[in-house]
Amino acid sequence: MSSKTKIAILWISLLAVALAAFAFTFQLKHKFYAEEQARLSQQAARIGSSYAEFSSQVIKQADALLVSVRQFHERSGSVVETEHFIDGLGFDKSVIDNLYLIDAQGRIVISHDAATQGRSTRDRDYFQSLSSTRTDSLYISSVERGLVTGKFHFRIARRISKSDGSFGGMVLATMQPDAFANYFERIGDSNLSMVSMLGSEDHRVRARIPRPTDDQWDVEMASPLWAQLKQQPQGNFSDRSTGEGLEREGYYQKVKDFPLVIVVSFGEAEVQKLAAGRFELFLSAGLAVLIFVLMLSVTLTIVLLDHERIAQSHLQLSALNKQVRDQAMFDALTGLPSRHSFFEFFARDLSLDRRNNRSVALLFLDLDGFKKVNDVLGHACGDEVLKTVATRWRSLVRATDTVARLGGDEFAVIISDLEDHLSLNRIGAKLIQALNEKIALSEGRFAHVGVSIGAAVYPDNALEMDTLLAAADDAMYRSKQSGKNAMRISEAVVSDSASAASWLTFSSAHLVGVQEIDDQHRQLVQMVNGINKSIVKKIEASQIESAFQELLDYTRLHFATEQRLMLKHGYTDSTTHQHEHQLLLHKLGDLATQTDQGNDLLILQTIKDWLMIHIEHADKPLGAFLVAQGVH
Repeated sequence: MSSKTKIAILWISLLAVALAAFAFTFQLKHKFYAEEQARLSQQAARIGSSYAEFSSQVIKQADALLVSVRQFHERSGSVVETEHFIDGLGFDKSVIDNLYLIDAQGRIVISHDAATQGRSTRDRDYFQSLSSTRTDSLYISSVERGLVTGKFHFRIARRISKSDGSFGGMVLATMQPDAFANYFERIGDSNLSMVSMLGSEDHRVRARIPRPTDDQWDVEMASPLWAQLKQQPQGNFSDRSTGEGLEREGYYQKVKDFPLVIVVSFGEAEVQKLAAGRFELFLSAGLAVLIFVLMLSVTLTIVLLDHERIAQSHLQLSALNKQVRDQAMFDALTGLPSRHSFFEFFARDLSLDRRNNRSVALLFLDLDGFKKVNDVLGHACGDEVLKTVATRWRSLVRATDTVARLGGDEFAVIISDLEDHLSLNRIGAKLIQALNEKIALSEGRFAHVGVSIGAAVYPDNALEMDTLLAAADDAMYRSKQSGKNAMRISEAVVSDSASAASWLTFSSAHLVGVQEIDDQHRQLVQMVNGINKSIVKKIEASQIESAFQELLDYTRLHFATEQRLMLKHGYTDSTTHQHEHQLLLHKLGDLATQTDQGNDLLILQTIKDWLMIHIEHADKPLGAFLVAQGVH
């Protein structure tokens, strides 16, 4: 073979390699685009899920404040005492701007801003909505500029009902959109160009990064997303931005239990930018292969580094998701389990010890003198006191026990596998003694607080979660009344026949006046009591799961009965009532699948609560309507 032939073969080979390299390079360009598009979609889904969990927890905590203020006001009947109660809550002002109590005429009777006292809210949407319905559901308004403060915020509110069910006013909190936006900004990804929290019913912004201009808060967002949201509560979507005329992709997820949706989106420009960066690296490597074969190793190195970058990004995002979950499950100030976690731990320990014939002690602890620390030394010193108290108490209990912060200066301790009352007294004495020593504060200052403790023991004082909670709360109140800085153990007694007694009572007060509905309500109550007795008697888990399924099936039948009567007689509020039915069935269906997770007591308590609340606030108005139509 001549030299010319070899050269020709060499150049032809090099040309073939070059053509193959260029073809491969352009294939990589499309591959990188698809990979970066998929990666951003996964990133948006993970971050959107985290944002939805954070938003749900923040609004649930704010709602818990509203419920506690409403309960205190309904119990005390005093505006002055209610205002003192609000002052002691110590809520986060960076999230909740203000708490209000509004009377039935729409006048503001309690507000931390004196300029709003006495103002009328009758023309506001939240007043008109809550005053015209008897449903006890959380109202979430759109973002508006405050008439006095001039700040943009949205409001959440709960209705106050009088004993006859008529409108008695409301409790209301103003939420700061920046609290959500700051969180989005802190843990977001710069490649995800827009993060929004939107109302799923009014399609308006509640919080967004980038932050909206003043005139954008009230703009209703038109998008095919809303139709997609009706089909499934979360997923990916594509849309065209009305402002930019650009195609955008992303992820949406409904905020659990609320008419809100989190939207995390990115545009084609972000995908192109990321893909172009990777493509330029590979293009240089591809051209270099023609000059020197060693560049193949460099190209492989770049590929490995690129995959490592993606894997590291996934690890960082997983750690971020864990951080968000921990923030929702644990109190940010003290590091103790939060109120939500406390109920889960309490239900778990009570269920476990109940099945193993062991005792459980529940302690409610309320600090004595803490309000004085806040008033005299300030909230920053109050926070130091709470952290020190939490540290001291946590060091005193076993690893299997739980110390939780319920809110403000209220704590709870769960002592599982309790030996006897002597050991309970020793534990109470240690918790009290732990606060005898003064608490060192910044700048050489000191503070001193005491604690009043109420304790209740399963199975001595109560058999169910709610009755045990009530017994501990009552004992704590008596401890406060008897001089403070002491522990009182509940004097409630469970009789020998308590396990056979009906836990949930259906009385004449629960009758709606329509025999068919009342008979079905009685049957539902009997079924709930039957499940409770099965749990008390430690029946096999498979039988309890079957009983839950029967309860779900009968609930569907009951709701079908009510729907038939509403349609037949033209009930005007049937849409809202049927919507509640759908929500309750969905919730009950979720609970029925969780009976094998050791939380059957928490599930049963939840079912009891929604059943009695639904009868009181939804079925009684329906019954009154049907009776007026001649149905009996």
